[in-house]
Amino acid sequence: MLILGAGSNLLVSDRGVKAAVVKLDSVFFNKIKNKGGLVEVGAGVPLNKLLLYCAAKGLAGLEFMAGIPGTVAALWP
Repeated sequence: MLILGAGSNLLVSDRGVKAAVVKLDSVFFNKIKNKGGLVEVGAGVPLNKLLLYCAAKGLAGLEFMAGIPGTVAALWP
């Protein structure tokens, strides 16, 4: 099984992949929650959305991710 965030910037062989592919783009996987200084983020959240959220809340530490396209997470087997 191959689990993707939203599948952006993905390079796949013309032969495809021999696995079930799950794209995490539903509302459930696009949530951001602030839990007492810890941020809980769904795998489908775009990185720029997360960075803007953190900046608005005065949270730091993810500045190095600025400019990286894609979503928060991808889990590769």
